[in-house]
Amino acid sequence: MGSYILHELLKDGDNYVYVLARGKGGATAKARVDNILNSFYGNNIPDNISERFTTIEGDIENSSLGLTADTAKRLSGVVDEIYHSAALAEFRVSIDKVRKANVTGTKNLLDFALECRKRGRDICVNHISTAYVAGNMKGIFYEKDLDVRQGFNNTYEKSKFEAEQLVKAYSEGGLKVRIFRPSIITGDSLTGNTTSFKMFYQPLHFFAAELFERAPGNRNNCANLIPVDWAAKIIHDIANKKDGYGHTFHVVGQSSVKVGYFFDLASDFFGFKKIDFVPLGEFDMSTLTYAQRMLLDPFIPYFNSSPLFDLKNTKSALGADGLSAFSLSEDHIIRLFEFCDNSGFIRRVRRHAVAG
Repeated sequence: MGSYILHELLKDGDNYVYVLARGKGGATAKARVDNILNSFYGNNIPDNISERFTTIEGDIENSSLGLTADTAKRLSGVVDEIYHSAALAEFRVSIDKVRKANVTGTKNLLDFALECRKRGRDICVNHISTAYVAGNMKGIFYEKDLDVRQGFNNTYEKSKFEAEQLVKAYSEGGLKVRIFRPSIITGDSLTGNTTSFKMFYQPLHFFAAELFERAPGNRNNCANLIPVDWAAKIIHDIANKKDGYGHTFHVVGQSSVKVGYFFDLASDFFGFKKIDFVPLGEFDMSTLTYAQRMLLDPFIPYFNSSPLFDLKNTKSALGADGLSAFSLSEDHIIRLFEFCDNSGFIRRVRRHAVAG
């Protein structure tokens, strides 16, 4: 998500962007950011783009964002807007670990925003949350909602809920904020490209490997998917209006996809056996091995129920016509599958016929 938001910001020639990034896997922060931009612009980033961003090495999990005192002072005197999209989006990690990234990291950015305000900047924080702070609630989850006494399906959802509570508290203290809640992020709508094979990609991998014949799930349960480029554009377009402070915006697809339809389409594309989905209340969990249960457990809630997401604020900001283009089709889903095949994440079975 962060890379696509960066791309949207750099399309606007009025923006100068400081990109906060960590070194990782032996690559420097600068090398990682350059690699992201190369994926959009080719191996040579245009001058009119390269002149309008600076990579800053830091880490939101550290106080002062891991910046030197001089760098923190310099940035706090020039930054007017923050887009906070960094998060640990894992379902299987301890609450302490995910809180460090998603809650402590958010607090550190909010504190930096307060320093900007002290330096006279009219600062706004755009906090990228998730629609699944709704947890396991049933029915319609409104943009104004947060604590509706819901439970959570995993530590990621809980940590993002706690991060939103922090953002709301800072907002009540006078800091300008907007909260954006994307639903399930997929690859690019045009190319299928993704840099993160998480969420639905993982059970898709298990099913394509034919590790399961049956799974606990409601075939008619609707999953809300939105391509990453659409989500980034919605966030940028709303933030660019320079209003909506203190509001929350659901960034969700205009059409949900039934679980059964999605995996049947994948079965036809990749050539694996169709999964027999059985409603959770009727499924005998003892038929799963320990390994199967461990693989599938994090995704079972999303196969069986999902809240509906209100769009009042988003529609008001963009207009109904502005949202009408963001409707997922079968062609979009096939592009996601094609990228999985082309990247080698999941190989399509290609059968060869011999005519004699």
